[in-house]
Amino acid sequence: MKTVIIQKALLSSLRELLIQHNQFTQKQLKLDYAIFFVSRINSLPTYYRNNEQEYNKIRLSSQIMKEYSSNYKTYIDFLVKEELIVLIKEYGADIKECRTYKIADKYSCDEVVSYPITDKKLLGKFTDKT
Repeated sequence: MKTVIIQKALLSSLRELLIQHNQFTQKQLKLDYAIFFVSRINSLPTYYRNNEQEYNKIRLSSQIMKEYSSNYKTYIDFLVKEELIVLIKEYGADIKECRTYKIADKYSCDEVVSYPITDKKLLGKFTDKT
């Protein structure tokens, strides 16, 4: 079993928003995947962050995200659209930088809770690098 961290209020909002989303679309999103992608912003080691001003901002590599789900962009777009995470900086092929995200300010200082990932397909994709 893999456990990740997520802000308590963000988890509650995410659950509600996914229920609404899945009622009105054929592309069903899974809670475990959405939580996992949010948790990447929370839990990536701090040595990936350049300085104190960048502390709450994290670059998410599309190549790494694809290893977990080929549909990762749908999840990220949903999280940004619903204002759960914020896109800080777009991808730049010329400068070879990934998109940069942060947790939305209204959730950033909230209490974090552990969430156990139970989706078997997602669990099968974890390696020592997460």
